[in-house]
Amino acid sequence: MDCCSHEGPSKGDAKFDIKKVADGVHVAVAAPAYKVNCKHRVDDATFKALWTRLGDDGLIQLTGAIGYYSMLSMTVNACELEAAPGAEVLQ
Repeated sequence: MDCCSHEGPSKGDAKFDIKKVADGVHVAVAAPAYKVNCKHRVDDATFKALWTRLGDDGLIQLTGAIGYYSMLSMTVNACELEAAPGAEVLQ
């Protein structure tokens, strides 16, 4: 499935919206991560919300982590790597 063929990550029927997130940063990064991976940028409102919450260093670290995860997932997919024997496999 093409990650950009839909409107982004959702939780049930409600779309993740960084402006509506009240709890941990781990939830607040779902929509920005989607936007960076599929659109290669985030909109001004998302950037401002992330910058306000994380600051310069946190925003740079988040962007780096998203990029690093993307590189690893592309490598795993391109090489068709399989989980180690006995490892938990996500469905």
